[in-house]
Amino acid sequence: MPGSDGKSPFGLPAGELLPGERVLWSGRPVPSGFQVKNAGQAAFAVAWLVFAGAAATHFGSMPGPIRVVAGATWAIGGLSALGYIGYFIAAQGRFRRRDAYAITTWRVLAAPGLPGQRPRSAWLDQVTTVSEQGGRDGVASLALSGPVPPSRSPRRPQGQFAPASQPEFPQFHDLADAAVARDVLARARAGMRAGEVAVEPPRAGLAALPPPSAVVLAPGEQLLWTGRPARVPAWFGWSDAWISGFGLFVVVTFAVVATVPGGLSGPNAAFFAIVIAFGAYLALGRVLRRWLRIRRAMYVLTSRRLIAAWGRAVAASDLRDLLPAQASGSSVISRPAAPLAMRGWDGWRLILAWPATTVTPPVLAGLADPIAVRDLVRQAQLAARAR
Repeated sequence: MPGSDGKSPFGLPAGELLPGERVLWSGRPVPSGFQVKNAGQAAFAVAWLVFAGAAATHFGSMPGPIRVVAGATWAIGGLSALGYIGYFIAAQGRFRRRDAYAITTWRVLAAPGLPGQRPRSAWLDQVTTVSEQGGRDGVASLALSGPVPPSRSPRRPQGQFAPASQPEFPQFHDLADAAVARDVLARARAGMRAGEVAVEPPRAGLAALPPPSAVVLAPGEQLLWTGRPARVPAWFGWSDAWISGFGLFVVVTFAVVATVPGGLSGPNAAFFAIVIAFGAYLALGRVLRRWLRIRRAMYVLTSRRLIAAWGRAVAASDLRDLLPAQASGSSVISRPAAPLAMRGWDGWRLILAWPATTVTPPVLAGLADPIAVRDLVRQAQLAARAR
């Protein structure tokens, strides 16, 4: 039963466990303060404050419009740097203590204590490597990973904009009983791989709409669900909104600089026009483009694949190749268990257009009931692994 804070007795978000899923082990990290591995980022934030303070002494000699832009840049950077320093020194340990870890009959899970972050999980048979790190004073961390990445290192967009390329395996940090957790994980993985876990197949017949003509089912493939976006949000989290804010900042900055006498003379005019157009695309153009694309999308879940279609374009992924589906706002995101190589403009395409639904693996955006769809996708994933 969920507690008063919306958590399960194991510290996991309410509703995170699937029907029939049992927790075999649960734990939390040992409280810790400032971590040495974050010293570089904290030092960079301090260096920015020093640089910004030195630059502030030259504000008086700048033209009026330039002074406004420089002051805004200094203020935004200074506040960001102070936020970084405060988080790494004071807040990170407090949030880390709220992390919750679990090993179940089917998955490994890590629920971050930092508000706004999604729980991470992986099916037990997807965890191929478990390495113990640290080990001082009886406290150690378990680093979990999947298949070995391809020999050629792919370009890897980070953070929220990596759903189509990179896995997110849960990690267990600073455990007092790391050896116990590792032993439980080994036995649970062996049991799942041996087929000892009973799996109930997902219920079919939830396809309210016929699949698009571009989607052709293979022999023996069963249609489980179809759907369309109900309400497409303009932005998908703070990281996405930050890109639009940055684009707006670029537009305003170069528009202000253009008002300085001589600012648009000679070749500067063409350069300013290109930069302002790019900033406008980041701020609004990409948002409108993907909104139109998602609005016309259709989603399909079968007994073997997760599919998103837009016109004749189709993006499909084998359910067995995906980590457990995650709900994020009104979207359902599925990440691959093994990194997908990215070349050329793939990384920029994700940043500028994500989550246009035809990326691979598909992103199901704008759902009316993302939790129900997430659970259905997870049940289909689990049933596919049991075959």
